[in-house]
Amino acid sequence: MKFCNKVGITEKITILVVNDTADIREPLCEHLELNDFATLAAENAESAYHLTANVSIDLVVLDITMPRERVTWAYAEHYPKLAKFR
Repeated sequence: MKFCNKVGITEKITILVVNDTADIREPLCEHLELNDFATLAAENAESAYHLTANVSIDLVVLDITMPRERVTWAYAEHYPKLAKFR
């Protein structure tokens, strides 16, 4: 899926997949890429923070049951626009 940015350039929508289970994370990213999305994959919140430091993310698919993670609250702090969807 593509969209036009403010200057009319077509870009892929970027989806961040955060899941500690590789058997879920990897096939999900593959499926999204086959459907013309750009993906970033992280196995935990810390990895996700590092991946997204300089990248614009359009959507986050987040495993909210990951152990030892406060992912929903952490993302609400770093991505306030996404907080309204939790």
